[in-house]
Amino acid sequence: MLFALVAAGLAAAAVRQQRRADDLRRALADGDYAALVRDYRNLLRRDLPATYEPKVRMVLSWLLCCMEDHDEALYELDQVATAELGVVDVASWLNGRAYVLAMLGRPEQALEHLGEADELLAGEEASARRSSLEACIVGTRGISLFKIGRLEEAEEHLWRALKLGNQARRHTLGEDTVGEQALLAERWWWLSEVARARGDEREGLLRLRRAGSFAGTPFGLRARQALAELPPMPLSLKG
Repeated sequence: MLFALVAAGLAAAAVRQQRRADDLRRALADGDYAALVRDYRNLLRRDLPATYEPKVRMVLSWLLCCMEDHDEALYELDQVATAELGVVDVASWLNGRAYVLAMLGRPEQALEHLGEADELLAGEEASARRSSLEACIVGTRGISLFKIGRLEEAEEHLWRALKLGNQARRHTLGEDTVGEQALLAERWWWLSEVARARGDEREGLLRLRRAGSFAGTPFGLRARQALAELPPMPLSLKG
């Protein structure tokens, strides 16, 4: 999902006593989110620093979204003590909450959160982390607009999220993290949904295949499952 950025930066550290980084990647690739959720819940039972617990809850919320348990994901986000967070982390929390609200059928509220996140970031200095978060916010706005039915605007924002994400990735010297691939897969997934919603099945299929090319990510796995369930493509759509 589009706040997988949180997980990308924190997952390996947060579960270092439960899972090594390779185990984490394998669990994500296998879709074993329930095991990871248990790990993070166990981590929260420990005496964590005040500045660390909110970030662990945000990662836990992301994993719950991977399981499509959005009510529980929202609950975890609402336990976050935002007073303990810096400006960029609060903007990330707002983006995450906006994403969950969009998934729960409340896209108008999601857009309000995203506006607040934009205002917070307006005064922040440029950085790779801010650039990546801005791409996430644009992508979440695209999803929210899709949920409202504003397909043209949704597509515009999702394309822009891909572009901004690629620009931010260059700031990290092209580091190819699990989180970055997860973001790419999800953006292509939602672009596929937009194409299908406007009746362009061929373009939707092409975009779904792009999402599925990112093996080992939540939406890459979802795209592959969707592709496997599709009926044979009519000859008129091939080419």
